[in-house]
Amino acid sequence: MIVISSSTEIAALTTLAETQAAALNTLASSFAQFRTEFTALRTQITALLADAAQIIQKENTMALDFTQLTADITANTTVEQSAATLLASISTQLQAALASLAAGDTTGAQATISTLDTTLAANNAALQAAIVANTPAAPAAPAAPASEKK
Repeated sequence: MIVISSSTEIAALTTLAETQAAALNTLASSFAQFRTEFTALRTQITALLADAAQIIQKENTMALDFTQLTADITANTTVEQSAATLLASISTQLQAALASLAAGDTTGAQATISTLDTTLAANNAALQAAIVANTPAAPAAPAAPASEKK
């Protein structure tokens, strides 16, 4: 038990209590401000993490798109090179046939033209099969609205 003996001690204790109360109020105010700022920072960090996740997802999607694009370009280049080779071969065979005709060798010209015709027929069949195999089916026609059905 504390015994207070003078009004000076009471005044000193009152001042001390008021000082401590003011310090506690300042501390409580600082804590409330810290809590508000912490909550705002947490919200911003959550938003940044969500943005980062979206960027990573888009980046992964782009990587997949470039992989498919690269494969498509490679396939297209191969097809174009094959067509160029075929056309060059046809041109060479036709020039050989014309040279044979110019030299008066109709038998050689006919053999070259027959070979060229056989090659063209085979290439034509292979090209048609490839086009049919790689052409997507036409989409189904949309159903007529109920008001137009009779």
